[in-house]
Amino acid sequence: MQIAAEWLNPKKKKPKSQSRCSYHALRNNFSVIIFWIVFVIINVGLAAWGAYEGYRSVNDERHPAAIIIARSAGRCLSFECCFVLVLMLRKLLTILRNTFLMSVLPLDQHVIIHKIVAIFIIILSVIHTAGHIANIGETVENVNGTTAAWIRNVLVRPFPGLGLVEGSCIITGILIIIVLIIMTICSLPFIRRNGYFKVSF
Repeated sequence: MQIAAEWLNPKKKKPKSQSRCSYHALRNNFSVIIFWIVFVIINVGLAAWGAYEGYRSVNDERHPAAIIIARSAGRCLSFECCFVLVLMLRKLLTILRNTFLMSVLPLDQHVIIHKIVAIFIIILSVIHTAGHIANIGETVENVNGTTAAWIRNVLVRPFPGLGLVEGSCIITGILIIIVLIIMTICSLPFIRRNGYFKVSF
């Protein structure tokens, strides 16, 4: 009777090996993995390009490490700020869904990727700003030995040769940082959850 009862019981499935699960996870997320690999390669290439340009532009008045860091982060920022908008173009995403690229690109995860790229923009903005402040701070004399005077000279004073508009680099940079802070605060989950979704726009 015991043998018959055992025969009637369903066979226990053998637990899948970790390597098998990993294989399926890699296969199911192949497009996402390839996307992030390409994304990292592009950013590394842009950072290297910015570092090379920063190194070539260094002279006796500029701090080499600071200008290299600022240029590297700046090159990556230019790409990220364009790409983060592409991820939310609904008509473009709809067109891509009707092509063979649907099976290549992780289009269903565009919102998550948009959020991650936005975090990259915040981090790179901090690095870019810190690099420029360190670079300019090296060339500014500490007036009267006070920290307030030094900060005023660095953050307010226009510097010739910096910026697309002569001397506008610091002022426009501060304005963009303020806009970025406002955008970051307005896009936080608790603001969007409380019915203030349009504030983020």
